[in-house]
Amino acid sequence: MMTNKEGKNTSGHLKATITGEEVFYSEKVRVLQRLEDGSYQFDADKGDGEWLALVVRTLNVEVGKSYKIDRFGGEGTANAVYYASYESSYNGILGEVKVTKFDQLSQTAVVEANVSVVNDADKKKKIEAKGSFEGFEVSMLQGLDFCKP
Repeated sequence: MMTNKEGKNTSGHLKATITGEEVFYSEKVRVLQRLEDGSYQFDADKGDGEWLALVVRTLNVEVGKSYKIDRFGGEGTANAVYYASYESSYNGILGEVKVTKFDQLSQTAVVEANVSVVNDADKKKKIEAKGSFEGFEVSMLQGLDFCKP
């Protein structure tokens, strides 16, 4: 079950190029510290059902480290989820999410991603993204599904 929750404590922006031509930009962003599965979710909502989430599966984020995409991976891996519309979602299959700045005390982060995603119809997209975030939120949901911004 997806939870619709608007980020109220995070400011910043996320910009992405999707398959070399589509531009994704949003200032409606959120960093969600997901205690239930030990991860950080960096996401942005462009509107009209389009949003992008980058997940790093660790609570001990290392600056400069690249986390490899593994859709069903464990500690120290990453994932990407892109919703192109309410009917079309894509999940990460290749690539990495790199954390270039992360400070838990000041609650600031910069993440970059270079990932490939695929939908249920095997349509692939390549995403290059960079986001800057300030202010973290904490989630203690019972399920492990992505929280939509």
